[in-house]
Amino acid sequence: MVPFIVGTPTYAGGAAISSLTLTVDTASLQAGDVLVAPLRQQAGSTLNDPDFASAGFARLGPAFTTPNTSRCFGFFAHVVTNPATEPSTRVFTTAPFTRASGAMLIVRGVDLVSMIFASAISYSGTASGNGRLVEAFGAATADALGLFIGAAEFTVGISHVPTVAPSGWTQVASVQSSMDNSTAGSRTGLWAGSRVAVDGQFPQSTIAWSANPSASGAHAIALRGITAPPIEGLPVEISIGGVLVAARAFVSIGGELVTPQSIAAVQNYAGLRISDLLSDDPFYVAHRCGGANWPEFSQRGIENSIAKGYKALEYSVWRSATGEFVLSHDFNTTRMTGVNYSIPATPWSTLSGLTSTAEFTDNTGQSRTPLLRLTDALAAAPGRVIFIDHKATSSEGNDTPSDLASEAALMDYLETIPGAHERFVWKVFKDGFASAERARARGFKTWVIYYDAEITTAPTHLELADIVGVEWNDTQAQFTAGTDTGKPVLAHIITNAGQRDSARTKGADGFMNSNVTLLGP
Repeated sequence: MVPFIVGTPTYAGGAAISSLTLTVDTASLQAGDVLVAPLRQQAGSTLNDPDFASAGFARLGPAFTTPNTSRCFGFFAHVVTNPATEPSTRVFTTAPFTRASGAMLIVRGVDLVSMIFASAISYSGTASGNGRLVEAFGAATADALGLFIGAAEFTVGISHVPTVAPSGWTQVASVQSSMDNSTAGSRTGLWAGSRVAVDGQFPQSTIAWSANPSASGAHAIALRGITAPPIEGLPVEISIGGVLVAARAFVSIGGELVTPQSIAAVQNYAGLRISDLLSDDPFYVAHRCGGANWPEFSQRGIENSIAKGYKALEYSVWRSATGEFVLSHDFNTTRMTGVNYSIPATPWSTLSGLTSTAEFTDNTGQSRTPLLRLTDALAAAPGRVIFIDHKATSSEGNDTPSDLASEAALMDYLETIPGAHERFVWKVFKDGFASAERARARGFKTWVIYYDAEITTAPTHLELADIVGVEWNDTQAQFTAGTDTGKPVLAHIITNAGQRDSARTKGADGFMNSNVTLLGP
């Protein structure tokens, strides 16, 4: 894959400084990203001028040597291992009392073992009119991202904005030490751009300004992309126009293409209604999308639960600060991601960069999975019945105005989906009966879930339940309180055959099960 820039580049500049501070767009970071800083300082003409330095960063490309009339400039890189511990600012030391300017980029998809694919030979390029020329460079690969820097000292009347930008390169930074577009006084400026290799090559490129600036220099490097492992695919025959054609089959699990060991016909339950689910004896619902086997509420869990034959899945949701409903049992992300964000207080742009652990599954060695929005989760389970738990209101009666607004927004969204009232079951706990009342008023079926002796303790609110939830290990009397209603009884939370059989004996019609690989339809 070709590396690419993500997030929002940041900029900084200053005069008479001994260090340059750059802000990092930490909300966009993922493990394996590379922070790349194109930098320029006025210093560079004496033996005593130091190179830029910052903890964890290393220069990319030719080394800076003193004296150097092209001054100190170039690219500096740092590999992100844990986004949660990355500081929000990075300080680069410079020569004392110098001018400097720079930017901070986030590059994703870089080969961290062999980062530099190629670079221009010369440190500062060659003079060309009012600018600099960088020679062609490259090798036989196309999976590379080129980065170009052109920099100079600008005197009165000369703008740092190029009149000729390198052809084929897209600007990612244009900044000067005064942090404006002024042409007054002396300033240190740089321009940076990016482009993808063409047949592994980067052509000769030129940058120029309105007049000849002082001590100009230009350079370019290329970052090698990650090479995906080969995928062989399962040999199959498919019919095209009635003719059998040899082909290879792949499946997507958690967004990753893998080769299946075999293929079997799986019944298509697209367009299922709640009544279709309840007609099964017994019926099954995948708790947290098979949370005992795959990271909770993951696309991997959804796809595997469907492959196992599950007609129904449970989705718990919280509304993010930007309005997206995010699948999560917890209101914060600490337990599942290791990073502490309150979902209601955090925008999706931040949450989307987090991944969930497999720590709580029976296969802790499997890879982490991204958080899902409800829209993504529904797209991954077309036509399935969804038991949906609006966590902010499902368990308490003293809901805040913001919680009620979130609940209404969720119901509004669900009702935009064809067949919503025959597809979505509104899940509440006994103390969330007010939410059940609001859901039934909107035409939704409800699952009221009871723990311990709640089902026999007045008021039971059983009249608000279309499906009754009873713990698998409750007493016969408690199961009987549910079965006496004449409504389906769904036992929770099942993890093994013994629990299932015990609940079945006491009258359970269905099972909310987290161990999908072990139990199912």
